[in-house]
Amino acid sequence: MTETLSLIRVVTLLCVQQNRVLLVRKQGSAYWMLPGGKPDENEAPLKTLQREVQEELGVDVVESRWFGRFSAPAANEAGFIVQAEVYCAALTGPAQASAEIAEVCWFDLNQLDSAKLAPLLREHILPALVSRRSEG
Repeated sequence: MTETLSLIRVVTLLCVQQNRVLLVRKQGSAYWMLPGGKPDENEAPLKTLQREVQEELGVDVVESRWFGRFSAPAANEAGFIVQAEVYCAALTGPAQASAEIAEVCWFDLNQLDSAKLAPLLREHILPALVSRRSEG
């Protein structure tokens, strides 16, 4: 018998400034991940991104551009796969934890080895970022 994994679709923000990436830790989770969340019914991805970042960080996104679509086992929901539409964007001000976010932190991209990162971030998004940055 094969186990069917359920899919969780999300839209996330990849914000990199001065070789640091903005990550969040949700309440009740030990994992650091990109800010963002699930779209409402029939909600466009950029609208989801704007709404989730406003709810979670209290700021707006500007200059957004699509980075990619990535999938991995969900960090906090056993038996689920998370599929993320990832957008790069800048923020209109300093991010502050609100809603379900317990912590917000800027992590140095060269010092992420010891951080407890969500599988999607560690295994797919960060390697893609490093690869694209090295290509110029």
